[in-house]
Amino acid sequence: MTYHFQLHRENGGYWAECCELAGCVTQGDTLDDLHGACREALTLYLDEPSGAFPPPNAALDADHSLLKIAVEPELASAT
Repeated sequence: MTYHFQLHRENGGYWAECCELAGCVTQGDTLDDLHGACREALTLYLDEPSGAFPPPNAALDADHSLLKIAVEPELASAT
């Protein structure tokens, strides 16, 4: 299961927002930092006890401008 993040460059750094999960936003100084921050933001978002989250949009897989972040296996089985 993979979610998609739209990347933005701003003020010498980066920020990203998840296309499927409203309010799942993060930032990083470098692209490597941003990738790790996206993984952490996604994990924290999906770990919330509220439960029902929209599934990833597989149609976005073809968009090469998006960062694709896989859900941790233990969270994927719980969602």
